[in-house]
Amino acid sequence: MSIGDLLRRGLAAGAAAGCLAAVWLLLITERFIKQALHIEDVRNALHEATVKAQGGHIHGEDELVTHTQQIVFAVIALVVVGALLGLVFAVVYGAARKRLPGYHDTSKALALGGIAFFAVTLFPFIAIPGNPPAVGDPSTINERTVIYLGAIALGILLVLAAFALDKVLADSVQAGLRTVLVLAFVVLAGIGLQLLIPNTPDAIQSKDFAFKGNLSFNASPELIWNFRMASLGQYVVLWGAMAAIFGALVTRKAEQSLTADRETVSA
Repeated sequence: MSIGDLLRRGLAAGAAAGCLAAVWLLLITERFIKQALHIEDVRNALHEATVKAQGGHIHGEDELVTHTQQIVFAVIALVVVGALLGLVFAVVYGAARKRLPGYHDTSKALALGGIAFFAVTLFPFIAIPGNPPAVGDPSTINERTVIYLGAIALGILLVLAAFALDKVLADSVQAGLRTVLVLAFVVLAGIGLQLLIPNTPDAIQSKDFAFKGNLSFNASPELIWNFRMASLGQYVVLWGAMAAIFGALVTRKAEQSLTADRETVSA
């Protein structure tokens, strides 16, 4: 299969996966975002009331981007980013197909999807998990972004090192034992790299779990946990759907080519 065929299928699979991830965002993640925004609104209202009661003044600022506009942008971004990731996925698949575990294109694509999810999503998530809008200091966003991008780079390097180790052991170690050794390397090296990643500058403190009466004015542990799991699930959908759709498209193309070759020979 030519690189052009792979790219077209990667683009289609990535865009479709982005659409499915956007559906997850709207149906699942958005519920917890709204809860967090409500807490933030209540907190701001209490602060404003306290300042006014003390004779102070609040200088209100117009909202530059509404939440609805943010959601629309997020949906579009997921589809666009999904399509771009699909192109990268196709290139990597074409280059690493022979090294990927599995017996056919579908299983190999799913394996690559799992590897990509680990390196680009799960590894940095362990290092610096995301927080809902009501949690986190906006002034630390640049530092948190640098840490997150650095964690992604380390996750990718870890995967590349695992592939390199597998290649070195290929000629001298049986497949089963080689798999165990590579997995052990990933676990041990992954733990070591996680310890090297700086802590998030605004780690959640106990005060962020405070309640007052029947209404939480700060994000509860349950809300933070649900938001993180929903966000992680969103990327499970993205990578899983991308891999499954890409594998199905590549397999279908291969079967069509095989059928055409047989018909040519028969003719």
